[in-house]
Amino acid sequence: MTAVPGRGPPADTAAPHATVGRDVNDVTEVGGDVAHIIYGDAKYERLVALKREWDPNNVLRLNQNIRP
Repeated sequence: MTAVPGRGPPADTAAPHATVGRDVNDVTEVGGDVAHIIYGDAKYERLVALKREWDPNNVLRLNQNIRP
């Protein structure tokens, strides 16, 4: 990519709009804490509550599992 005159390199232009974090679909680590670390406390607790309601038997347990 080339810089836009008067705006600097593309990376500098996009930097204010970038987000920090990880894509849960791109995680290769395994373990019980991985999903909790990725989502953080508040989101993880909400996901646990949803999992208890919609998947109490833990049928959907592949990838980064959240136990009901």
